[in-house]
Amino acid sequence: MKNLLFVLLTLIGLTFIACNDDDAAPDTPACVQDIIDSGELDSTSCVGLVTRYNFRGENVFVLSSTSCFDGTDVVLDAQCDTICMLGGFVGALACDGEANFYDVATDAEVIYEEE
Repeated sequence: MKNLLFVLLTLIGLTFIACNDDDAAPDTPACVQDIIDSGELDSTSCVGLVTRYNFRGENVFVLSSTSCFDGTDVVLDAQCDTICMLGGFVGALACDGEANFYDVATDAEVIYEEE
């Protein structure tokens, strides 16, 4: 009976360890995954959504505000360098020489969303 209980508890424990809701898509750069894993994207920050886009042939990642009415969305490249900032009080849409980021960016895929 002790062996059965041990096996059940071990399996339950492994299930909790193996399930990590904060894992993004497998091809997400490590620096973006680190931002997600760090807990920086929680209710104390305004960022609650990370979306991958194709922007001029490159994957970029938009960290979007979901809880602040005046939040600014940050656009990062695959090395987590900031390309531009969108929204905010002025409603900026221009990004890296493009008049409107959302007119040029394609293939939107949400890779993280705060629960």
